[in-house]
Amino acid sequence: MNVLPVVTRELRAEARHAFTYWIRVAGAGIGTLAAASFAFTNGLRPDQGEMLFSALHFKLQLAIWTLVPLLTADCLSRERREGTLGLLFLTPLKALDVVVAKSLAHGLRATTLVLAVLPVIALPLLMGGVSWHQGASAILLDLSGVSLALAAGIVASSFSTSWVRSLIVTACLTLIFLIGFTNTLGFVFTLSTHGFRFAIDEGESFKVGLNLLGNISPYYSYQYLMAGAPVPGGSLGIKLVATTSTTFTLSLAVLFLSGLTAALVTKRNWQQRPPNPLLEWLRVKFTRPVIARDVLRGWMRHSLERNPIGWLERRTWSGRTVIWGWFAVMISVYSLILTDARYLTHNFSGIHLFMGWTLLASMAMNASMSFRRERETRVLELLLVSPLKENQIIHGRVRGLWGQFLPSIGLLLAGWTYLCTALNKFPDNVGAMFTMLVAFLAVPIIGLYFSLVCRNFLTALVWTILVGLMLPTFPQGMFHLIAIIFRGAVIIDFGWLDYLFHPVVFQTSLAALLLWRLRHRLVHRRFATETN
Repeated sequence: MNVLPVVTRELRAEARHAFTYWIRVAGAGIGTLAAASFAFTNGLRPDQGEMLFSALHFKLQLAIWTLVPLLTADCLSRERREGTLGLLFLTPLKALDVVVAKSLAHGLRATTLVLAVLPVIALPLLMGGVSWHQGASAILLDLSGVSLALAAGIVASSFSTSWVRSLIVTACLTLIFLIGFTNTLGFVFTLSTHGFRFAIDEGESFKVGLNLLGNISPYYSYQYLMAGAPVPGGSLGIKLVATTSTTFTLSLAVLFLSGLTAALVTKRNWQQRPPNPLLEWLRVKFTRPVIARDVLRGWMRHSLERNPIGWLERRTWSGRTVIWGWFAVMISVYSLILTDARYLTHNFSGIHLFMGWTLLASMAMNASMSFRRERETRVLELLLVSPLKENQIIHGRVRGLWGQFLPSIGLLLAGWTYLCTALNKFPDNVGAMFTMLVAFLAVPIIGLYFSLVCRNFLTALVWTILVGLMLPTFPQGMFHLIAIIFRGAVIIDFGWLDYLFHPVVFQTSLAALLLWRLRHRLVHRRFATETN
């Protein structure tokens, strides 16, 4: 078979990437942290094996639907961008052979994520309370998620050459597949337990699917559907296995059709062709400024003169869309909050924290790909030999990233402060607001450092999230655990020490350290390239 040498080539190429090993560490780490969090919260009693199993499986599902699409988002587009796809077609290989080889190689990488969590999942199995129906259904659900996430990345990477565009399409397809998978899972289970009429009339397939993904418990889902009705005999476990088997079969069918689609698109678009006239017309029609063009031109000229490095972040329409797109999202959310009193009383802090963390994730993504663009286009070398100093390059890029999110961050903090003052909730939220403000200032610096030292964008993004958002909370969590253990044995005032281990202190220290390291690497021209 012609495809076997390509599979071998792909496996050898992926084995050289450090991220192939780190994804296993990420899988085992996610499972270990989830188990430790459950143990600290609920304990590890013998009757809680099913609860721990459900919690671990739900975290694994989140990891699958988040990481696996990123693994395959650039598999075909990178070959086309680097010009190696045409070399493959000079051999007897066909487009389908290339797609199959890519799917097998990246599918094996994704499977290692699941295998790395198995030692942790063995803990609830040893505790007891987990039936074989739940174990078999969990395996089928995990494989279904891997298949659909793999299909989303394969299809998206076949349509575009740009990594960012492929990533956006992958995210959209992953969301569509996830919603469809959840609805299908709930519909098939409802159909098997209550019949077709009930499944159509109630229209709650998505909620039932979420219950199954989050609990892997047919009895819980049955009681949810029947509102506390008595659970019948052991037939529900068999129906759960049949449901997950059906969804797994459908997932394999979607993966097969996605592979055929990617092969057809790759066969048609592997050569560099002139831009599509219709797409060019749509791009010009919807991206060219038509209102206040003189104002925009003057503002861009002012930005170029004041901060030429930051101007690179907003010179394109996509960069400006980030600024005003997030601002429009914030206005829409606050319009919803101010028109519905339920959000002001029940979900007030949760909504603001969710918006803040979403903004931080977007900032981490933008910062992680910042210097990567300059390294790919060789603009970074030109900047380093220009009259600009290293400090000017760093400060200009950091100010540019801050400026992209300044309207959204300003609106979030202003609205948060105003509503806290109006509802007398300011003392309860001032700490969260200050922590969020420090994170807004620190995350771009941390992301810039990893965008310089990491060759792969995904590796830079993962390190930015781990070091910039998760690592600062670890010392305080460990301090609280030690304080709980030794509070009765040692007479120590732990109050003032809590401020020393606050996430703000560690996040600020990490940002300062990485800022110094970033300047040191630029001065000595030590940064990742596409060949090292």
